[in-house]
Amino acid sequence: MPGQHAFLPPSGADSWMTCSYWPWANADRVDDGDSVWSAEGTAAHKVREACLMHDLDPGHFYGSKIKVSGMEFEVDDEMISALQPGIDEIRSYGGRLFVEERVYFDRWLPKGQFGLMDAGIITPEMLILSDLKYGQGIPVSPIWNKQQIIYTAGFWDRFARHRWSGKKVRIIIDQPRHSGGGGFWDTTIDEVLDFMETKAKPAAERVFRKFPQRTASEKGCMFCPESLTCPAYEKFRLDQLKLDFDDIDEMMEDEAQGRPVRLPERSLTAEEKAFLVRNASVITGWIDALHAELLDDALHGRDVPMKAVPGRRPNRYWKDEEAAKRHLLRLLPVRAVVKESIMSPSEAEKALPKRDAVKLKSFWDQGEAKPILVPKDDKRPSVATLVDEFDYYD
Repeated sequence: MPGQHAFLPPSGADSWMTCSYWPWANADRVDDGDSVWSAEGTAAHKVREACLMHDLDPGHFYGSKIKVSGMEFEVDDEMISALQPGIDEIRSYGGRLFVEERVYFDRWLPKGQFGLMDAGIITPEMLILSDLKYGQGIPVSPIWNKQQIIYTAGFWDRFARHRWSGKKVRIIIDQPRHSGGGGFWDTTIDEVLDFMETKAKPAAERVFRKFPQRTASEKGCMFCPESLTCPAYEKFRLDQLKLDFDDIDEMMEDEAQGRPVRLPERSLTAEEKAFLVRNASVITGWIDALHAELLDDALHGRDVPMKAVPGRRPNRYWKDEEAAKRHLLRLLPVRAVVKESIMSPSEAEKALPKRDAVKLKSFWDQGEAKPILVPKDDKRPSVATLVDEFDYYD
């Protein structure tokens, strides 16, 4: 497949092995730049790669600046202390080391599928794959990690099968900044190859059927660009909450009749409760995304059953704390101005006589109020939509 990225990337295995439609949803996706977290991870990978390739420690790069996607990251104490243990672990195995090598999966997947593995080691007793996950947000487990199993198969196929006759495989996830992620998992090359034949290969074949099936899952839908408009994902979320569309209709009827809106009573098992608690942030993230979509519709003048009004303006802040501090210290005692941090503009206004408080306006600033969604019968006036703005200039 043309392009810089594989159509069935190992990093998306949780998605395309579950949802046959996922690769097509992402096929025309334009990469509009890395997020700061992705770029930071790339910077950390660059440091680790240089250390492994040239037998250096991260401290060698202390203070260096690394640019990724227009962002700059400094190799500081935190990055050094995070990377060093994983690098030491890789070196402890000895053997032949392969770093940032491209591997292919033509034996199991459609021709042209590839990936760039972080680090692989061949020892007489064991095949080892180590993958750095620098992010702090989502814990990553090595156990039956689809991405790493596929990488291991590609590593074995390209580099190990002609020079290695062992059986044991170790998959390492190096996630130094998340206490609940990372670790290692021991398996065998037979299990890896069986996974590729019985799981990965059939999943890839399903992708190219005439009508690829949409199938929602927790991991698989996490970064899909169509998750907000996907009916399978919507039903999946409702199933998680033990709701269905009829339940929502009943709740809407309660709201229309002025009755309190309540969730239907459901008896949940301990496992179901634990699942919902573990995934609370994902569920609320989905609700937040629905809110953002509805707000965007309202701001663009589309017909929605709510309206956008100005919300509360954010708190005021000092444009230049040092300048504000010098000014306040001429008017108030030191202990009143500075405690653990400088007093806020509101606190300063209360502490000063009115004639002095008025003069503070040149020192503070305040962001604009962000629009919020409210019922249509709310008495506050709607914010101007983009359609209104265009009509104004006609």
